[in-house]
Amino acid sequence: QWARSGHGGALLTVKETAAADEIDKTFAEVAAVRAAGSDSSWSTWANDEDADATCQRCHTATGGKHFSDDSTAYQEAMAKFLANDPAGSKSPNDFTYLQEGAHELLFCWSCHTDNTGALRMQDEVKLIDRDNTIFATVPAKGKSTVCIGCHGGRANGSYLADQPLDKRLNDESIVHYLPAAAILFSAQTHSGYEFEGKNYADKDYFVHKDIGLTGASPETGVGPCASCHMAGGDHSLQTLGQEENKDGELEDIIKNQTLCNGCHLADTMTREKLDEKKAGFEAAIELLRKYVANDTLTNKLGWNLNDGTVIKNALVTVNYYGAQQNYQLLAADPGAYVHNSIYGKRLIFDSIDWLQDGVLDGVLDLTGYTPVYDYLVTWPAGTDKPPITAMTRP
Repeated sequence: QWARSGHGGALLTVKETAAADEIDKTFAEVAAVRAAGSDSSWSTWANDEDADATCQRCHTATGGKHFSDDSTAYQEAMAKFLANDPAGSKSPNDFTYLQEGAHELLFCWSCHTDNTGALRMQDEVKLIDRDNTIFATVPAKGKSTVCIGCHGGRANGSYLADQPLDKRLNDESIVHYLPAAAILFSAQTHSGYEFEGKNYADKDYFVHKDIGLTGASPETGVGPCASCHMAGGDHSLQTLGQEENKDGELEDIIKNQTLCNGCHLADTMTREKLDEKKAGFEAAIELLRKYVANDTLTNKLGWNLNDGTVIKNALVTVNYYGAQQNYQLLAADPGAYVHNSIYGKRLIFDSIDWLQDGVLDGVLDLTGYTPVYDYLVTWPAGTDKPPITAMTRP
């Protein structure tokens, strides 16, 4: 399971592919299979040099281990190291044990303290931004605590707003890749660019962030990440899968359907309905991408999605950069529609609202974009939908 997952660099799949036609089992064939490697970030980037120190907490097992043990101590050690502080100018991560050319995947001991399965736990996770400053604190989430450090993002919307023009990173997501925890725990991280005066607080009914928690102090539950992605200890991390039905046919399923049924009434969260939500989410961020990439905004930002060129424009307000970053954030987490759907919808709505006319009036005209409308709009059961020409904020 681990070797097929991203944490294992998907190496098993690569090895199996390499071995598929190697039937003679000669030394040369065996050597070819052994040499086969994947192009995942884990297996191709060494990240064990001092120059890569800021990447090591997520891209090496050693960095992950030290960060999961104590994120506060890790940040303090990194601050001294990066500042060349004579009192402690030493990286917290030591890779001298590695043979030449060897790379670290996310080994067992990065998350686990021993072979009983015990996890590295801390009372709270301090998330560190691109300048090695703590930008958010997330309380422990039981066994899911170890997931937060690497999936909590590398910055947030406030970080973008505070940057001078020449440091506004608008050609990639400032939050970085797969920021599932950043979106799930948005009340602490504020991962998106939150437009001034708009409400992004969790809805009372939003409980995904509390899945698998006991409320004990210290928290002893499984937590939301592991509950959904590691049901039964499954290290493949896949939430969706297939199973054979009564007719012997494979059908798509939610692997932990029982967990969904604990809150969602029967038939309200099936694989089919989840796929519908996914399609709506993808349509919505694609519409946002089109607004970001249109000629007017391209001229204002000097940024083109097609060729990646960046020419920053001092005359453009930060809201334009924020809208573009909201697209990058949500595109970087393909599961955002499940992790925290209302937060994602509000970021999409407000970003499009601003890009339509430069005014946050709380109304969108989504004529011609029915899938986006169906995904974003909310209305009480038994009442008619509001008009597509005047959709109000989720």
